[in-house]
Amino acid sequence: EISCERDEICTELKERDECVSGFRKLLLKKENQLADMQEMADKTEQATEELEAEVSSLVADNAQLREEAKLLITAEQLEKAVDEERKKVAEYRVKKEEELH
Repeated sequence: EISCERDEICTELKERDECVSGFRKLLLKKENQLADMQEMADKTEQATEELEAEVSSLVADNAQLREEAKLLITAEQLEKAVDEERKKVAEYRVKKEEELH
């Protein structure tokens, strides 16, 4: 009878060991999955930061290009104004020469 009880206890202990071993394997698997997910989250965060920096750079470039475009427009307007003044001066000279002759 004692031998029978010992066998039952041994069997129960083996079953418990198998159960604990299974839980440990499952826990290890979940820990690995969590580590993989954390790594993916870190990579996503890094990629997001890189994209934010790129967007910020593009916004700054866009602002600079807008300012340069304003300067070009202003330069074109000044060029047109100078051309108009040259025409007026040329017309004035022609008129004065005609008056002198």
